[in-house]
Amino acid sequence: MLRFWIVLSLWGLASTGFAADYRELNWKNLLAPGEQAAVQATTSNQHNQVAPQVSAAVNPALDRHAVSLSGYAVPLEGDGQTVTAFLLVPFFGACIHVPPPPTNQVVFVQIPGGVPADALWDAIKVSGRLRVEDAHSDLANAGYRLEADAVIPYAGQ
Repeated sequence: MLRFWIVLSLWGLASTGFAADYRELNWKNLLAPGEQAAVQATTSNQHNQVAPQVSAAVNPALDRHAVSLSGYAVPLEGDGQTVTAFLLVPFFGACIHVPPPPTNQVVFVQIPGGVPADALWDAIKVSGRLRVEDAHSDLANAGYRLEADAVIPYAGQ
């Protein structure tokens, strides 16, 4: 298993160049300016209730920027061995438990060539170009799309 993560990490570094090419984001950066408290309160109030997903304003300043964001994957497309599209969410189990996070806390990720499905069980870091654009799936709606250049294990900080 360790060899798998080393190979995946090297693949991610080789395909992206240097991490300095990407702006490191956290989940608060995805919230629209001035909406942090309202979205967080809505999320915490609805966490254990069956309710529809909250549609929340995105941060338009992030459109078309090269970014890195860490989180958890909810696989959407692939062949069982490789995943080519997934939702990136801020906490484990999001979208599987109801309600999903607000739309500005869900990123629809596509990765050409895919990533090994086994690589998505733990926290990951995704790097690529972010678009402020809606995406819809059976599990949740997303306020952002990201064409990934790399998916690597999240090393923490």
